[in-house]
Amino acid sequence: MDEPSLRHLRAQAMIAFEDGRITETEELYHKLLHSDPPLPPAQQLACRQDRSTVRALANNWHGAMDDLEKCETLIPKLVPFMRKPTVCVILHARVKLFANPHADTYDLDAASDAISKLRGLSTFPWLVDELDSGIALQQEDWERCIRCSSKALNHLEAEGWRRPVALLHRRIGESYLQLNQFDLAQEHLDAAYEFLRKFGTPEDVAESELTLARLESQSGKHDEAWDHATHALGEMELLIRNFRVVAEQQRFLKDKLRLYDACFDIGLAKGGKEGRKRAWTIAERAKSFYLCQLLANANVQLFDGIDPREIEHLRQLEEQLDSCARALVICSDDEREARQQQQAQVSQARQKLLSQIMKENPRWAAARAPVRAGIQAILSAVASPWVPVSYFWREGKDGSSRLFIFYVGGDRELHHTIVPWSKEELAALGECRRLLGDHFGPTSDADKLQPVLTKLFPPELLEELGKSPNAHLLISPHGQLRGLPMHALDLGDEDYLIEHWPVQYIPTLAMIKSPRATPATNKVLLMGCPATPQNLGELTGVPGEIDKLHSLWEAKRPGSVDSCIIPSEGSPAQAGYPVTDWHKYQMLHFSCHGKFPPEQPFDAALCLGKDEVRVTELFAVRLQASLITLSACNLGKQSEIAGTSGDEWIGIYLPMLYAGAGRLLVSLWEANADTAETIMLRLHSARLDALPAADALQMAICDVIKNSLLAFWANWYLVGVPEYA
Repeated sequence: MDEPSLRHLRAQAMIAFEDGRITETEELYHKLLHSDPPLPPAQQLACRQDRSTVRALANNWHGAMDDLEKCETLIPKLVPFMRKPTVCVILHARVKLFANPHADTYDLDAASDAISKLRGLSTFPWLVDELDSGIALQQEDWERCIRCSSKALNHLEAEGWRRPVALLHRRIGESYLQLNQFDLAQEHLDAAYEFLRKFGTPEDVAESELTLARLESQSGKHDEAWDHATHALGEMELLIRNFRVVAEQQRFLKDKLRLYDACFDIGLAKGGKEGRKRAWTIAERAKSFYLCQLLANANVQLFDGIDPREIEHLRQLEEQLDSCARALVICSDDEREARQQQQAQVSQARQKLLSQIMKENPRWAAARAPVRAGIQAILSAVASPWVPVSYFWREGKDGSSRLFIFYVGGDRELHHTIVPWSKEELAALGECRRLLGDHFGPTSDADKLQPVLTKLFPPELLEELGKSPNAHLLISPHGQLRGLPMHALDLGDEDYLIEHWPVQYIPTLAMIKSPRATPATNKVLLMGCPATPQNLGELTGVPGEIDKLHSLWEAKRPGSVDSCIIPSEGSPAQAGYPVTDWHKYQMLHFSCHGKFPPEQPFDAALCLGKDEVRVTELFAVRLQASLITLSACNLGKQSEIAGTSGDEWIGIYLPMLYAGAGRLLVSLWEANADTAETIMLRLHSARLDALPAADALQMAICDVIKNSLLAFWANWYLVGVPEYA
């Protein structure tokens, strides 16, 4: 690559960074660093320094640290007068990574060592003061932060460094705000915002505007604060949309969720009905951001314009995964560890390729922004008899939390209540989730579940629900509440919540404003698979369940029902019903083994013959099923992606809802075969009479609830948009 081209590429990278296009910036630096011929050492070092900054902004901390380490190896190749200042800049960047409490590289001892080295280098005397001020800010030592920031600011101002000066003004303003010295805070925050809104990056603008909003809120200027806060959040969400891969987006969110918390507090501070509306709006906006982004772009084909060779490579990796899964079943104990490692390697390669396809397709998952409606507009789209109930956590500094519960009362007014949770109660919640994540069954300690569920339905909420006996509960969980069977709450003497009200869950109420296609078919597909090479245990009841369901539907919709039993060595495609044809059906039912590996949640699969149908295959198809029922174990589980922090429903939900499914009925843990068949037959019978899914599920569970253990029916979990909406 010639010199003008290199200069042009680096200029493009700088413009992309200033515009907040983070992933694009990193890709441009990658091209620069892999140019042919290679860059000279000084240019390589400059590019790696810049890319380290970009990676740190994207919370790719290990990648940022790796760039800095490579920079250090290049220093001896620089001309002598450049070496010392370069060492200073690299040490400064290292401290930033070590001293960030949100980073995986957090290490205060290492930060202190780097600062000590920096003190011995007098090239830039303000560097140590700037770093000390940042650490003081984290430690909430506000006066030390002001003192150190002011010293650094004076040096930088004298040397004409305008952006660092603005950032230090913001840091000083933040400290004065915490000390309740509002006039001084205003002075410094105004100075920061005045510069950064013109010349700062989108993140600079968002951070500054949000701090101003907090100042205005504490000063009683609630409307002005709300305008600034929501604008700041919008700026940050534009950055979030740059990330088309869920793992990268969730990693970027790891230290950004505090913006939602701050906006929530600012909205609530207004007080009264308006304060509740604002806070509830933010609560829904904070949930399932990636899913809302997917739904906004659901008509964009994932593989549109992708190199066919990459698609073929993805298919080959799918086949290799199937082979690995089959080999694991028949291998000896001595071979097992090696086989598991091979499976993990293939899974990682497949996920990496799928992620690359997502990133390379500029139309996919980033073409349109999610609808960001206020809660009043959302609730207006929820028709009676649905009663939304929404949860939102706010963590305390002492390890405790407050759980905000928003709901519509019998008077159709917005209400909220706050339930405090101690550290011990949060630990009990964690233990409850662990219990449900394991092989929860009839011998499990179900008593641990009820105290947790009781805290989720305080008396004032139950009293309001009691005023609406025909209510249907639409529950929007948050955080650790995702995947909890709240419908299994015992109101006393084994009188369960589901017996009083139909219950459906939704990742975020904001989904209701996402456009959903109306099914243009009334066809039904019923598919079963009793055993596979990967699952030697046979589900003997599957053929009978499929046969009975076929008889039910055929009597009501003659000629519109397809059904099949997949043999162990068969596949949906061989049976004539490939995944690419599932869009032809308004109702899909699968009775088979389910697979959910917690370490690779996107490898969750329906075990349908020799080839597992992994949920990520649904990213490439469109569905119009109003309801998908999965008579399979464990597929309702969720898993966090290592190193990330967000509120996404990672597992089967993302791909299926993106593909177009209206509602999913899943099992949270291992299903009891007899109870599962009874529930499915009763639910489908109710659907024949056009009963909505939530009503049908309530009826089905109530038929078995008195003669079945809680563990056998509480696992059935209905998720999606309400049918009345």
